[in-house]
Amino acid sequence: MKKTIWAAGVATLALMAGAGALAQPPAGAPAGGPPGGPPGGGAPPPQAPMEIKQVKPGVYMVTGNGGNSTVVVGPTGVVLVDTKNPGEKIYDELMAKIAGVTPEPVAEVLITHHHADHSGNTLLFLNHGVKVIGHQEELEALQTYVNTATPRPTPPSVTYEKELVTTAGGVKVEAHHWGAGHTGGDTVVYFPAQKVVSGGDEVVATTPNIDYPFNGSVTGWLKSLDAIAKLDFDYVIPGHGNDPISKADFLTYVKKWHTFADRARAAVKAGTPKDKLLASIKTDDLGWNVTTGQWTPPARLDPFYAELSK
Repeated sequence: MKKTIWAAGVATLALMAGAGALAQPPAGAPAGGPPGGPPGGGAPPPQAPMEIKQVKPGVYMVTGNGGNSTVVVGPTGVVLVDTKNPGEKIYDELMAKIAGVTPEPVAEVLITHHHADHSGNTLLFLNHGVKVIGHQEELEALQTYVNTATPRPTPPSVTYEKELVTTAGGVKVEAHHWGAGHTGGDTVVYFPAQKVVSGGDEVVATTPNIDYPFNGSVTGWLKSLDAIAKLDFDYVIPGHGNDPISKADFLTYVKKWHTFADRARAAVKAGTPKDKLLASIKTDDLGWNVTTGQWTPPARLDPFYAELSK
């Protein structure tokens, strides 16, 4: 099966002895979320059964057992975005869901960021000879990522810095990194022919959160969302949420983010103390709750306040 790669920026083959080999995390390394937990931290919610839903002809989203996966079926293979929580049982279930809509094999995998509920089964795909693509900083984050995932997430076999375009299974794929957002190594995946975006945790139907210990950024997140908005697409498949998001609803989500950031900056400029900041930001009209453990720990609140103070 012929697959080609072109990279604008730098695309690097991650040649690693033993795909699953990772340095042991140093003491005190920042922790991400447990497998199945909210992105970047917090208690794991109950896991819903895995379900595959058609978004458009040849395009599906798979919910349950971790972050959503995107499945795009081409004439000779499947492109998969995100591999859910780690574990052979979950991998087998995901593959069974894909086999239920197409007999074509998975030709290529892309990972939106390093958290285990999205990158959990990289190793199993590599063991089956499937190329796995992720941002360079995803590889770096996995060197110190601490969580309860078993096995620990494995680095991608191919990395890039800004943009990478591939063709796999007859499907053209664009991987974009417009800056730090949910994490420092976010990948947004765009399927131009299908007019579908796979947003990872930069686009969620729940309250978003910024993983500052792994170089997330509110400023970079807004930049990335504004870049997505310029693409020609019909739907975004969110990292979390039960349904695809239309472009109109995505633009509403972008507006919410800008509103939230503007309110937060105004509160900091007005002299709101750091420990009072999150509670002072009006979010009831946004449907978000930013007074949870994904926002309030010093490792997240301190850099958020500092970034807004600039």
